[in-house]
Amino acid sequence: MPLRQMVQDKLITYPDAISTALSRDVNRYVNATEQASAFATRMLTQRANVEPLWVGFVEKPQSVSELVGVDVKGYTILIPSDAPRHVETSHAFDGGTQRSPVAADFDHVVDILNGADAVRSGELSRNGNQTVVATKNIGEEIFRAVFEVLSGKKNRSLSLISLVIKASK
Repeated sequence: MPLRQMVQDKLITYPDAISTALSRDVNRYVNATEQASAFATRMLTQRANVEPLWVGFVEKPQSVSELVGVDVKGYTILIPSDAPRHVETSHAFDGGTQRSPVAADFDHVVDILNGADAVRSGELSRNGNQTVVATKNIGEEIFRAVFEVLSGKKNRSLSLISLVIKASK
């Protein structure tokens, strides 16, 4: 979140016309203004397919790059519109220590990747792309997020696929 805020704050220092043009251009491809929890709530209630939410940049690109064999320097971290719906339908209470994620849990997505306790490569996505699995202890819980590595010409990002939350004990 600090990098996202820094970029937004930087736009404020530009003259109005430039700031408006840059903001409009960024928001044409990604939603860069909404909080992750608000975005998740909206996606769960409206069920629309909209631009992904930009939540930050990959802050430790070297370690992720080594895992997936792709240079992710400058890559963004995105939450696509279908991720909250997938998490809601596929990762609810498992009868054990797993709990159903709530909208507020999506506010942790950037921290799960950038402040991960462990990061490893995952299986190929359904689209055939590399994935990264990041885990982080937050409070008394372990958050595990899976990101798809999108290395196209227009979209260079780690895009959230899945989020699972379990009690740490």
